[in-house]
Amino acid sequence: MRFLSHVLSSFVGLIGAFAALLVTDLLSDGLDIEGTTTWIFATLIVWGGMILADLLIGRWLIRRLVGDSR
Repeated sequence: MRFLSHVLSSFVGLIGAFAALLVTDLLSDGLDIEGTTTWIFATLIVWGGMILADLLIGRWLIRRLVGDSR
């Protein structure tokens, strides 16, 4: 059950990254994404960045709240 939860949250993250790129592409004059391959790679890059930020900021925040100075 835990594995299914991780898979589902990853899928939701991918959909969220795609939706964020789509909204930005539609509303911004400075960003223009064209082509299926570009959309796929852009979504994966944004999704990976969100995971990395979550890991780094999450660990920092937990250490800060717990009081670990490492």
